[in-house]
Amino acid sequence: MSLQKKTILMRGGLAAILFIGHFAAADIVRVACVGDSITYGYGLQESYPAKLGHWLGTNYDVRNFGVSATTLLHRGDFPYIRQPPYTNALAFEPDIVVIDFGANDSKHPGDGSIEASNAVNNWQFKSDFIGDCKEMIAAFRKTNPAAKIFICYPTPDFPGRWGINDKTIRDEIIPMIRAVADETGVKVIDLYSALAGKADLFPDTVHPNDQGAKLIAAETFRALTGKAPPEQESEPARSSVALKTEDGKSYGIFQPYVAWNNNFNGSVIGWQPGGGQAPQWTASFNFLTNGLYGYPASIRGWHYGWNPGGDNLFPRKLSGTTAIPCSFSYRCGGDHLRGDFAYDLFLRHDDKRSWPELEVMVWAGNNSTPIGKMVSANITVADGVTFDLWAGTNAPAGYYVYSFAPHGKSARLQDAGSLNVDMMVFLRLLSGREQFSMDMYLDVVEAGFEIVRGDGWVTCERFSCEAN
Repeated sequence: MSLQKKTILMRGGLAAILFIGHFAAADIVRVACVGDSITYGYGLQESYPAKLGHWLGTNYDVRNFGVSATTLLHRGDFPYIRQPPYTNALAFEPDIVVIDFGANDSKHPGDGSIEASNAVNNWQFKSDFIGDCKEMIAAFRKTNPAAKIFICYPTPDFPGRWGINDKTIRDEIIPMIRAVADETGVKVIDLYSALAGKADLFPDTVHPNDQGAKLIAAETFRALTGKAPPEQESEPARSSVALKTEDGKSYGIFQPYVAWNNNFNGSVIGWQPGGGQAPQWTASFNFLTNGLYGYPASIRGWHYGWNPGGDNLFPRKLSGTTAIPCSFSYRCGGDHLRGDFAYDLFLRHDDKRSWPELEVMVWAGNNSTPIGKMVSANITVADGVTFDLWAGTNAPAGYYVYSFAPHGKSARLQDAGSLNVDMMVFLRLLSGREQFSMDMYLDVVEAGFEIVRGDGWVTCERFSCEAN
């Protein structure tokens, strides 16, 4: 992707969901994490669903459908069932569902919570809790009758804040959840016991820090697999994910990947690599007008000849490659966000690891127009998933660009999405087209976000890329 590329806008939407079932190298187990800010990952570098996804590996698609401040109670002040992620979670038709609510449901002005004098009284509707919980379980079973459903005891509070309080959770909500589990046959994940006595992991007495989220992920991993999580004992050395700078590039190394703040023309983009083992990062920005301000991304390979991680998977000749399975998940939030989550591939006619001679993009969605013109419409990639293929010359950069954009347009970016694909499926579709040859060498696969406008943030939670 050149710095001068035309503005393109898109949304990670239905096409991103469809990718999961059709393009993964093996059958993918869909895991939906449903809940409030504990699930969402308020204030964290890595949410528990992100860590869970890293541990479960590429045969699982773990999605975070958490929404901060929500209640399970339908008559609560901010019911989860009325938020778009709930609709998205049902449409995902998950094979596994992890439900974690209760903290915001417990809100009322009592039981020792800090700053509770003016708290909203959600718990006045406590008689609805069991019924509302059973209704959510039934909704997920309707979308996938074979789904395995887990419901969590809420994490403890120390003592709680804003009306969220430990006594109500311990003495009332947990027994209700136990009753629901007994009646419906769902499994329980006891997060309360797993985090009990660990007040140091809850800086504001309610939300866990990154270490606390890791313990939640570990308990969930055990419940789903019956095994201890891999590499739970230690994180990689701090130096492996420390913020580095080279020739003006801010980046972090997650062998074999590099995550970096690819900001264009000195655009001010806040950026920080994650603290886990996956190539994770978060970028924040505030741009009031449309433009192309950057493409913060995770990469494997040689970006314009730059590869501080020293990985040697690429360059790779396409004619000798059978599959390039890739996985990418992301979240975002804010106001007036414009941009696109997308894979970006650079190719050359030789293996010199230098300036690109061809660019290929695979978008997760579309609400604008790629470079050039449409050269093919409604290409069926697999099982009814269709794309429009655009092509044209990026004149300032001096190379040709192909863009696979999902057919149809959408209005806004999804709050979360995932894109699991075999890149060779798309590259083979270019055979015989202008500027492309299967004798070319692929230098790099990148996964990131083109920032076009908005006041908000984006997070890359997971990126993987292999070739065989």
